[in-house]
Amino acid sequence: FDFARNFRFDSKAVYQVEPNTKLSFGLGASHVERGEYGAVLIPSQTSQLETFRPFVRLDRKFDNGATGYLQWSGQFEDTDDVTGSTYRSARNDLEAQYSFHPSEKHHITVGGNFRSEYLDSRGFVPQYIVYPDNPFLEFSSGAFLVDRWKVPDRLTLEGQIRGDYASPMRDRFDWAGRGTALYALDEQKRHVLRASVARAFRSPGLDLREMGMHRGPLPFPPGGFVVNLPGNDDLHNEQTWAYELGYTGQL
Repeated sequence: FDFARNFRFDSKAVYQVEPNTKLSFGLGASHVERGEYGAVLIPSQTSQLETFRPFVRLDRKFDNGATGYLQWSGQFEDTDDVTGSTYRSARNDLEAQYSFHPSEKHHITVGGNFRSEYLDSRGFVPQYIVYPDNPFLEFSSGAFLVDRWKVPDRLTLEGQIRGDYASPMRDRFDWAGRGTALYALDEQKRHVLRASVARAFRSPGLDLREMGMHRGPLPFPPGGFVVNLPGNDDLHNEQTWAYELGYTGQL
């Protein structure tokens, strides 16, 4: 029974509270049905996945030319997996951002977010996937600064820095950043040189840290399996450095 059906719905509404203030909100939803699939030693059945993604956002433009917004968004899922497992998850994210001009050639943006993630799983087939410490509730937060400054008219410097804190990670605090210089070779800015250096990181997800996987039950001892893949809560964040040189020309 190899099939899939997906019904999707999306909506957005905007209300102009004042000339410089608007309120936006919306809801997206998805319902997926998937047929069972054949795999060695893995029982299977028809599965369903329901997803809801609401949001509320307030945008404001201030008299001094600054802009800002405050937004809450969520993602809620309810899943009956092909293996008979049941997942329920909830993600709530609150974020804010503020942009202003200290001077005519200087632009700064600051912001941050706070996020909570919840996962509850039950009804697992023993020889497939297990979360020994289920359920999970994790929190993370971050803040960032973007500074763009035209030093003379031909040279633009831009720096970005962001710090993130995640309660469940071994590397609880980590950072990302970028520094960029743009230099115009002519006054019309038709020929521009660019140099940039950046650092990014990625944290291991919940599955890599907590999920266990079993394959092939053994007749003896009871509860034994041919293959056991346990999670690893001792993982470090991945890190990436990038160095770039570029040229943009308008002939």
